[in-house]
Amino acid sequence: MEALTKWEIFERVAKVFQLVILTIGVYALFNIPNQIELTRLTINKGTFDTLWQLDTRLRERVNDKIYLAIEHHKPIISNNITEDDLDLFLSDLCSIEEACYRNIISTDDVYEWFSDYIINTYENKEVKAYITKIRHEDPEYYKSFDDLYNRLQQHIKVKNKA
Repeated sequence: MEALTKWEIFERVAKVFQLVILTIGVYALFNIPNQIELTRLTINKGTFDTLWQLDTRLRERVNDKIYLAIEHHKPIISNNITEDDLDLFLSDLCSIEEACYRNIISTDDVYEWFSDYIINTYENKEVKAYITKIRHEDPEYYKSFDDLYNRLQQHIKVKNKA
């Protein structure tokens, strides 16, 4: 048996290395659909988690009492509900627009999860009066709530055309 030269050893090692890289490449190529599905599931889980958190915020604290008053056309500001409480409720609704604007959730998700909250609150006379009062200090206050309502109205128009 004859001894191999350093060059021949190097060639054989290089061929084995090429075979390993080729095998890894083929495995990665066939694994791409699985990675795409895993990424999609991760994104969907993140979207669901965000929607769940937003929904939970709207259903806890005094927010639930505020929305029930809005939904049943009762006065919002009372002994149990203050303007500060209403301010926090509106801020929670504005956070929905922020999540939508940043493409964390879709307008379709907003429609499915929060359309009643947004439309009923935006169209409530007492809420409108409160926002008008606040805007005397800063005309941009709750602009994102306007944006959210308009985004939803546009989505509804498109949905009704389809």
